[in-house]
Amino acid sequence: MTHQKPYTWVAMLAIEFALTPSRVNSISLHHGGWIYRHDRRDYDLNSCWLMKPRYNCMGDTRRPLAAEWWYVPDLTAPENTWRDLLIANTDTDVNDHAEHTGLRGAIRACERYQQQESKPAKAPINGKRMINLLFAGDSHLRQMFEAMACRWRDFVTGGTLVTGPLDRPAMSNRVLGKRGKMKRFLNRSDTILSPIEQIQRPDNAPNAMNPPCHYSLDSSSYYKGGQFPPKQEPAEEMCTDDLARIEYLDTLRIYYIFRSYAYEGELETVLRDYLGVDPQDIDIVVHNENQNLDIKWSSTNRSPHFLDFSDVRGILQKQLQRDAGTAYGATNAKMEDDGHPCLPGIPDDEIDVLFVALLTESEIITTAR
Repeated sequence: MTHQKPYTWVAMLAIEFALTPSRVNSISLHHGGWIYRHDRRDYDLNSCWLMKPRYNCMGDTRRPLAAEWWYVPDLTAPENTWRDLLIANTDTDVNDHAEHTGLRGAIRACERYQQQESKPAKAPINGKRMINLLFAGDSHLRQMFEAMACRWRDFVTGGTLVTGPLDRPAMSNRVLGKRGKMKRFLNRSDTILSPIEQIQRPDNAPNAMNPPCHYSLDSSSYYKGGQFPPKQEPAEEMCTDDLARIEYLDTLRIYYIFRSYAYEGELETVLRDYLGVDPQDIDIVVHNENQNLDIKWSSTNRSPHFLDFSDVRGILQKQLQRDAGTAYGATNAKMEDDGHPCLPGIPDDEIDVLFVALLTESEIITTAR
């Protein structure tokens, strides 16, 4: 079914609820809410190759499903969702899956922040280097990173993920405190950032990554009856996105660093040597948890655009509880209404809010009137 853009982007920006006139560089969710529409069908348990087992909602009996609720900027005018706003921003004659899922709109939103690179690229794309967007934060941003990877799996053109033995220490606050933060992690010989191509990059087919990332010793306990999704078996090694990079359409490169504060003076090394990006080439930083990036930005380059996403998850969960009667915390064989929402679910709408906020050059997202 062809998606019809309800308005031009310029017209949609004029809608009062989308922006906060009294605050420069902010976007408001004050009038936002959730409507029941239909299952967005971006991905499911079998096609989401980068979902932590904890976030799956296999066998969830709640109806409607989490993926059938859509977030709208204004409950008094619920015809248009945040996804509609993002799609309306494509400004292209191309009518394809990359447009319908919001990827083309996301790329266009990021283009305005693209800087000149610190060193000339060996093979720039269309005369430009890739756009570099960094997520630095907690598991809330991880869920968004994973939701993007699953929603846009058909357009993954490269990337890296951490792989290693199943007994690699977790990145919990308790473990970090005991082992001197991340210095020992960086020195471990069994920590490898593998190209996605080496761990079966998704190739438009369900279960293409077999087993999917995040398999660990207790993964099966999250699935009903202790069963993995179809056609998948436990992995001998684990895979995680604690440090990760995924590229889309050879244009947008998105990085994720879990709890960046844990790298204690090593963050520039992590970015440069592990994730392959010069910190000076980062165009956008999306952060929460009051992350301290501990990076000295070059005086010759403008610093990245920073967007504080700290309050968004709490706002959307509270509004979903109000409108749907539940915030759809992950429910599966091991978790019951977990603090992390189902995938697909809230994180997918957060993606749309994020890129609309970037389009408006917002630095903070609020509930101000």
